[in-house]
Amino acid sequence: MQPHTVPPFIRSSCALASLIVSALAMVACAGDHPAPEPGEPVQAIPAKSPPMTVPEPAATIPADVIDRLRREVAGEFGLPLESVRLVSSEAVTWADSSLGCGGSDESALQVLTPGYRVALEAQGRRLSYHGDRRGNFRLCPAGRGDPPVDTGDTPVDR
Repeated sequence: MQPHTVPPFIRSSCALASLIVSALAMVACAGDHPAPEPGEPVQAIPAKSPPMTVPEPAATIPADVIDRLRREVAGEFGLPLESVRLVSSEAVTWADSSLGCGGSDESALQVLTPGYRVALEAQGRRLSYHGDRRGNFRLCPAGRGDPPVDTGDTPVDR
């Protein structure tokens, strides 16, 4: 059995057809904006869709999140819920995914992470919880931890 060969005129016809399709695609994508002449400044093409809106940052921590943290502390220390007091809470932006509580043995994504810092008090002991906007919190041991990133008046929101 002999190998099947494609006649040269068919190969050149396929190449020509591919070239025509590519040229038509480039013309269709160009639209009404011709290419600038060499040395001419390039102008921005106006957007055809509305600009993206950025959601307002959550400046306050939802009450159910604080209640959950208070219940966890009360359960851990075997205390009545009323004895666990909220000292402070604020919306912050952490420098990385460790939420400002990473240790030298921990790796973290180097990405600005919007979240919260909550301070609770139980039995005269102050507890600092750092969290993200998804509700993941961790107790940051006393003397360990980094301050949030200063982003001006508004935390970064993603």
